[in-house]
Amino acid sequence: MFAGAAREAVFSQPEVVRRVHADFVPVALNVGLLGNPSDDEEGRLYRDINRSNPAQGICVVNSSGKVLAWVVGFDDDKSVLAFFDYAHDRFAEYPDAERPVAAERYLKFPSGRVEDVADIADSGKAPPVIDGHADGENCPAKPLFPRGTVRARVFGRALDEQGQPVADTVRQEHYVEDRFHVSLAMQDSLAKALADARGKRFRIPHNLARLLVSHAYLGQLDVNPLGSPGGQGSLKRSEFWGQELGEGTGASVQIRVEGQSEAAGRNFDRDVGDGRLWQHEVELDWEGLIDVQEGRITRLLLLARGSERLQWGNRDERFSAQADVERLLLGHPIDLACKVRFGLIGEPIADDEAAAEGSPHTGADLDARFPGLGPAQLTQALGPTFVVFHDRVQRDLKLSPDQESALGERLQATIQDVMQFFQSLDGLEPEARERELGSYRGKSQAELAVFLQGTLNDAQLARLRQLELQQQGPFALLARPDLGRELKITPQQRERLMAVVQEMQAEIDALVHEVQSGGNPQDIGPKVMKVRERHEGKLHALLTDAQKRQWKEILGEELDLDD
Repeated sequence: MFAGAAREAVFSQPEVVRRVHADFVPVALNVGLLGNPSDDEEGRLYRDINRSNPAQGICVVNSSGKVLAWVVGFDDDKSVLAFFDYAHDRFAEYPDAERPVAAERYLKFPSGRVEDVADIADSGKAPPVIDGHADGENCPAKPLFPRGTVRARVFGRALDEQGQPVADTVRQEHYVEDRFHVSLAMQDSLAKALADARGKRFRIPHNLARLLVSHAYLGQLDVNPLGSPGGQGSLKRSEFWGQELGEGTGASVQIRVEGQSEAAGRNFDRDVGDGRLWQHEVELDWEGLIDVQEGRITRLLLLARGSERLQWGNRDERFSAQADVERLLLGHPIDLACKVRFGLIGEPIADDEAAAEGSPHTGADLDARFPGLGPAQLTQALGPTFVVFHDRVQRDLKLSPDQESALGERLQATIQDVMQFFQSLDGLEPEARERELGSYRGKSQAELAVFLQGTLNDAQLARLRQLELQQQGPFALLARPDLGRELKITPQQRERLMAVVQEMQAEIDALVHEVQSGGNPQDIGPKVMKVRERHEGKLHALLTDAQKRQWKEILGEELDLDD
């Protein structure tokens, strides 16, 4: 939300634009990399910047990458230029790393200053400045994709009463640009549907149709009607049909696409902590062309017309009287109801976006390197929430077709991301590997939780919690404080539970050391499982009879996931 709000409220001012280009070097940082940096010099820079991060915002650094100031909002419009004057003066005083410099932070400039963050670098020891990535290394902010992946761009406009594009393109609810990628798996689904149709009209695969709809909306990321963080959405209607036009030339086929879609989302009924209130509905008619050659999309050209209704606000009414620059984290109130138009253009990724043949970044080689990577392995590596990808769990949750499609797409993307992550761990020492894995595990769990909040209904989320706890067993009593409160675990019980876990960890560490000293790696898995099962029984025995009964009720009906 912040980036869009800053673009329309701060960086749309002509004098601000002139000043930034005259005296600064504007850089957009990837938020995901900021919170989970790579283990190299670039990652060191990200870590140093993120160390003083107050809550997103605008950050000014010097020539050595040292943070001079952070600002989240401003007292008024005049304060924006005053901040750039102030940052310029600080740069004149601290142009490099010759002297330590504290990062000054403002929730609002200049009235809302909060605690500074001290520099950790010693005076005179400037961090190395790198000109670019080493040969053979890919920039994390520009990931590579398997050759043949399609990159699509979306352009959206709000229309006025005369059906013409609204002239104001600064507001997020008036104009949008976005992009996404169509995976090889989705293209395979389309090619199969085309072949099975044998020249007749056919249904465009649901996963591809949903992908198209999920990017056709105005506003900001936080109001995606099919998957907003802090919200829930549904695809009420999705009917996309394809018809082959002529016989094509050789292996080339042109498909005419027609369709209708209706997507609707809103904030959760329960409070998610920031007071946001919103609802969003988008109804569109689609038409266009998709060119396919040898099973791969070579061109995608689609037009969508329809209507959109978007309301965005906040429970805290005092924000309504503030200037936009004062509430950048909240954005401005929106009440949109109008006709809209979207255009989508797609073509295969360029050579510099494609992983080289034989590269570990390509899907085929990754699949070969990590055979059998699926829900069970993801759950074991990343945590119990990933049990949602298991077929039996999805049947137990009674998913709708839309939910099944959404989870299928998410599983495919998750596996690809996990394989690339483990590839990046090659060559790291055990401690560094464990540190990186811990950070990745936490980030992955948080991202999946947000996705599931927007995909599953309340009853399904409650059942999934039961299945997660069944996977964790009594170990969850220590990992999840809410359970301790629910079962009224006493401090004495907690100490005994912790002692059992520490005892188990010591036995597992001994098994790991045995492998590192020349033991058979194939033996460690079954041994660890036996150790875990034995200590799980010890944990359960520490509960009172009343707690055991309550624990059984919390777990709900048992679901056997053993193959």
